[in-house]
Amino acid sequence: DTPVLELVKLFANESRAFYFVLKESQITGTIYYEDMLGSPFKLCLFALTLELETVALDLALQKPTASWSVLSEGRREKALDVSRHRYKRDPDPERLPFDHFLGCTTFIDKGTILKRRKLVSCGSNEIDLVFSQAERVRNSCAHTEPERDFGRLLVDRTSLLGFIHNTEGMINSMRQQLQS
Repeated sequence: DTPVLELVKLFANESRAFYFVLKESQITGTIYYEDMLGSPFKLCLFALTLELETVALDLALQKPTASWSVLSEGRREKALDVSRHRYKRDPDPERLPFDHFLGCTTFIDKGTILKRRKLVSCGSNEIDLVFSQAERVRNSCAHTEPERDFGRLLVDRTSLLGFIHNTEGMINSMRQQLQS
């Protein structure tokens, strides 16, 4: 019943090769750190990165016009291109609310909005670090041959724990902003 993110903490804090899996009081198997290369753990990390992006968008949408205005012209044009492909029509920035366009921004654009609007108490470097790591993890989990990049993340148990800790911390910081 141990959540997988707690399992990462166990492996990061101990040098054990494996843990026993218990069902009630019976040993039913073992789990090795390398078992986390499997799909269930990738799904867990993928969900964590999607939560980061979703909460960042929710925060940006509190004042969509202000959020849209901090993006460069090139990034706005990229979002408009995504909108064209997604909705199969030319967007009219004069008529549609900016929240539609913010939903078409990239992962990194959402981090840029957080930084430029100072929407979280974290510094620019921390926002850049969390969002760039999360984007790499998300892409590694989502694409068909992620083992190369994903495996590199898992090699160092402390780095993986740091990524999870930093991402959860950023999500919590954004949630606090949303509540205030």
